[in-house]
Amino acid sequence: MDNYWKLELTNTIHGTTATVIPKNDGRGNFYLTKRQLRDTNYKLCRQSGCIGDCGADEAGCYPSQGKIGVLSNGEPVYWLKGKEIDANQSVFEVKTIQQKAILVSMSVHKWTGRILDRDAQRAVSEQFDADEAAGKYIKFLVDKQQLKELNVHESRLRDFFARQTLPWANNSVRILPVTRYVEFNTRMGQLVRDFDAAVERFLVQYEHHIEVESIRLGKLFNASEYLPLERLRNMFGIDLSYMPISDGDDFRVQLDAEYTTRLREECLRNVRNAYGESYRDLCKSAMDRLTKLSQQLTDGTVKSTALNGLRQLAKDLCDHNLLDDPELLAMEREVERLLKVDFDKARKDAGYASQAQDITSSMIERMAGYM
Repeated sequence: MDNYWKLELTNTIHGTTATVIPKNDGRGNFYLTKRQLRDTNYKLCRQSGCIGDCGADEAGCYPSQGKIGVLSNGEPVYWLKGKEIDANQSVFEVKTIQQKAILVSMSVHKWTGRILDRDAQRAVSEQFDADEAAGKYIKFLVDKQQLKELNVHESRLRDFFARQTLPWANNSVRILPVTRYVEFNTRMGQLVRDFDAAVERFLVQYEHHIEVESIRLGKLFNASEYLPLERLRNMFGIDLSYMPISDGDDFRVQLDAEYTTRLREECLRNVRNAYGESYRDLCKSAMDRLTKLSQQLTDGTVKSTALNGLRQLAKDLCDHNLLDDPELLAMEREVERLLKVDFDKARKDAGYASQAQDITSSMIERMAGYM
């Protein structure tokens, strides 16, 4: 990562230069810490002891490069800005994300057992003297109960896929931290095998289902609407694909350098925007779980599902913090602190529950600022 962006700082007193790697707050903002400034013997101001917070622009406080501020934990930092920084921060972020995550997509294919019955639609329209376009008649070729097991296994697949990943650009592609890959791939493999086994159990009974439907559907039954067994089998399947995150360096199109550069810059912007969406989704998930816990603390009925959600939140904040955002690190520590609360005692002791509520409310207020 160190090769992608370095900042040369010039000491305003001694005229010497030092190289530092700016830190990232996870939302496209870069900063230098007091330690970085002191370790490089760099001063933002000619006044003795100042690291840039005196506001004396003419004294050498570099307002054109950045401004003094603080992180949410109170740590004073020097926020960077300027054209040189704006041009390089996308590369810095994308290279970091590339090292720590991959993209994954999943498609579930299945036979729904539903069909539009135009004859029934026409008959209903004639019966009620209505235009055929006034409605549709969707027919269930098999009883919904016969597809229940398949739907359960599909839900398990989608639920696990969604819980382990975050949105990326669109709903079909999501981002997966590499730290989760082995566990994710192993578990997904098992869930896919379970789905396939359920498909085979359904297909074994398929001919019997058709016989049953010939009675259940009465005059609506039409044998030609049922697919041959092998064709039906091919309608079921799970497609799982992994791909790297592109930074635009892999363009091989025959275009002038100007257009290639534009394409690469667009790619970098897309990655940053997609990561921003993932970040906001993570914050929303945290907010939802904390709000649910807060309500249960108020009601005195903290449930195990809320605690399990907290444990998952702590893991998500750790694994999905790809840019080492200090705010998410702080939130992770707060969640870990909350998990040490004795919630059995909180159910019985109003005073103790109030303390836990204070921690939760503080975290909710803090998280609201991220969204």
